[in-house]
Amino acid sequence: MEENKKYGRSYARFEQITNEKDVTPYRIATDLNFSPMLLSDWKNDKSKPKLDTMIMIANYLGVAVTEFSDLKE
Repeated sequence: MEENKKYGRSYARFEQITNEKDVTPYRIATDLNFSPMLLSDWKNDKSKPKLDTMIMIANYLGVAVTEFSDLKE
């Protein structure tokens, strides 16, 4: 029931990008020095990273933050 999720669709896109880039969410969290729990909470639809964290993740992955956020370009 992905439609009922607040953040799950954006996490699904994030996960797709990490798979394409062959990097794990855990690796991203440790490289960027934040708790892997932040990404776990996003995956489990409990919360979503703040915009500044999403920008850091996007820069790390070499994509625009709009690729996996609810933001519009």
